[in-house]
Amino acid sequence: MYGGTRAGQLWFAMTLIVIGVVFLIQNYAGIEIGNWWALFILIPASATLARAWTAWRSGMHASAVSGPLVGGLIMLAAAAIFLFALEWAKVWPVFLILIGIGALAPSLLAQRERVREEDVASRV
Repeated sequence: MYGGTRAGQLWFAMTLIVIGVVFLIQNYAGIEIGNWWALFILIPASATLARAWTAWRSGMHASAVSGPLVGGLIMLAAAAIFLFALEWAKVWPVFLILIGIGALAPSLLAQRERVREEDVASRV
């Protein structure tokens, strides 16, 4: 299946379900989505976020988690901008914020790893 892992399969399946529900709502409720094609940005975004989740759960180094996490969030932001027809001139600072989160994430995640190691050491 997609992603090779159970988490990857779950993210991929949930993404397809969300996209299908959005199309059903559009067809039956009469809600018009102008840039419907932007929903397909969610597929690689979900795969990237699944990679970050898998790396985080397996205890990989913080940089292995932060890269896919920020990449997935950037794709989600781009999809939202297209879907809701937001003005790029007004929302571009969101990308600066996401890049800042990406710069902070390794140190925050590394701190989490140190706390977990200290917790394991105190149990022994």
